[in-house]
Formats: sequence, C-alpha cells, structure tokens
Amino acid sequence: MFWPVGAAPHGTYTFWVTRWSSCSSYGGTNTPSFTLQVFEGNNVVRTINGVMPDGGTTQNYTHTY
Repeated sequence: MFWPVGAAPHGTYTFWVTRWSSCSSYGGTNTPSFTLQVFEGNNVVRTINGVMPDGGTTQNYTHTY
C-alpha cells in the first residue's frame, strides 16, 4: 500500500502475508521466506523477515504512523 510522500493518513495499520498458491508448484519450497518493509517518506522504519507458516498466512503485524 502506498501514498504520495506526506499524504498517508495517520493511524494504526494492520498487515500480513498470505500465500495464495503452493510454491512447490513452481519449483519452490512450501515454506518460502518473505520480507516486509515499512517506509515513512523515503526511510525504512521497520523490516520484518519471516518464513511462511504451514497455514499459508502469517500473524498480523501493526505499525502506527
């Protein structure tokens, strides 16, 4: 999700990663890794690295801006 610099509404955002199909269908692994980055302006203020759980959806993460 993106807004022009300085135009994002202030508040608490909730986000997560969902795997929509099996990566093994495309030659990958069933436990792929992911990286989420939260930007404020041009600065990365948070980085989340993880591995997809068996259920295909990560926990919820929040960020308050």
